[in-house]
Amino acid sequence: MPPVAISLLIKYIFSCLIDADRTNTRLFEEDEKEEQPIDHLSFFKRSYEALMNHLEELNTGHADTPINRLRREMSLQCDTFAAYPSGIYTLSIPTRGGKTLASLRYALKHAITHGK
Repeated sequence: MPPVAISLLIKYIFSCLIDADRTNTRLFEEDEKEEQPIDHLSFFKRSYEALMNHLEELNTGHADTPINRLRREMSLQCDTFAAYPSGIYTLSIPTRGGKTLASLRYALKHAITHGK
């Protein structure tokens, strides 16, 4: 491992230690109990369902335009692509092409599918 990477790793671990210590001290001083861990999987599932409901609402009414058909197709492709292993991917779509919702759809589905 390069010296720079080791240095960054040490700083990161030290930062985590300081944060954990400060959090523990705050909880003690305020006589609070440690927060319960979040059930990430159920949160992601609820969020994915809410997003899908939102996308369904967007597709009602006067939504059958060429640009909206392309947005739906791209969003569906992102949903399908979520089955692939984790990695660094690009999404090159023009402005107003629906990247934000499509990438959110990908991220939630990927997290659910791969237990992230």
